[in-house]
Amino acid sequence: TEEFVRRSFDDATSYYEPRGAVMELVQRLLRHRKDEVLLPLLQFCRQHLDAHAQNPSDPELCANKDGALLLLGSMGGELQSLDPARAQKKKGKAQSTKGVPGSAVSLEELLGNYVRPELASQVAFLRLRACWVYEQFAAKLPRFGAPGVARDTIAAIFQLTSDPELPVRVRACTCLQAFVERRNDAEVYRAIVDNLGPLLERLLRTISEIQCEEVAFTLETLVSCFPQEI
Repeated sequence: TEEFVRRSFDDATSYYEPRGAVMELVQRLLRHRKDEVLLPLLQFCRQHLDAHAQNPSDPELCANKDGALLLLGSMGGELQSLDPARAQKKKGKAQSTKGVPGSAVSLEELLGNYVRPELASQVAFLRLRACWVYEQFAAKLPRFGAPGVARDTIAAIFQLTSDPELPVRVRACTCLQAFVERRNDAEVYRAIVDNLGPLLERLLRTISEIQCEEVAFTLETLVSCFPQEI
């Protein structure tokens, strides 16, 4: 279990894991052939997300959804540029979606429909993947949705810091780093402050269970961002 956690934070996975190599290939394709590959990739992911929604208990469809979310998370920068909510803040500027018709992606809807429900999944690797996806997007997400959505999302992730599975606990802890970076979001700030004491305890407990620099960094960030509250 500890080896799995260490590998999940290893930037050199492309050298010894097929998934890492595939993600590196996808990122290079998006860098050099974006107009040709972006829309087919989005359609491919949507196909597997919708298939899982029809039969969420099927193990194969769960594995396929995990792969689709991994792919979408690895496309983070591209998806952010396709978000209509972000585009509204940049009216008058050239949009990177030019030449890729029909490729608008609402991150708010993507997270709400396909990622947030997996925070309560019966499948451990989907709980982990949901935390990982939030880790990729939460800091720069234009908005989470209706009032209360951000609070409920943080509460769900906070619960996962006590998950029975160590990899899920670790990823839930590191995922919160992205939320802390939303320093001007009053709802996120209040949700973190309201759980600050128990959260610090769980971070310290996780660090005692496994040596993980990313969890330690989340702890350091909380201490530096909320000194008065602590």
